[in-house]
Amino acid sequence: RFIRELGEEEISQWIVVRISDDTLVDLRTEACGLGFEEAQAGIETIQSEPIPFAGQKLILKLKRGVREKDQLDRSFVQHVIAERKKRQNS
Repeated sequence: RFIRELGEEEISQWIVVRISDDTLVDLRTEACGLGFEEAQAGIETIQSEPIPFAGQKLILKLKRGVREKDQLDRSFVQHVIAERKKRQNS
């Protein structure tokens, strides 16, 4: 498998490294102008499990693109944030 042979120099040389073994995976060092160091503050975990994922505020930053899919995702996340705020305030 190629993933096992991939070294740090290949990853650091490119913004996106696409790996196509059994599953297609894009390894990104940057998305929407955000590097890992900046994005790391927006990473959350699920119920204390070590499964990192982008939190709502980070998703909004990562979805600043002009693609229709990004706009739909951004609209949905903004709606979820607004609904949670309403519930917290009531």
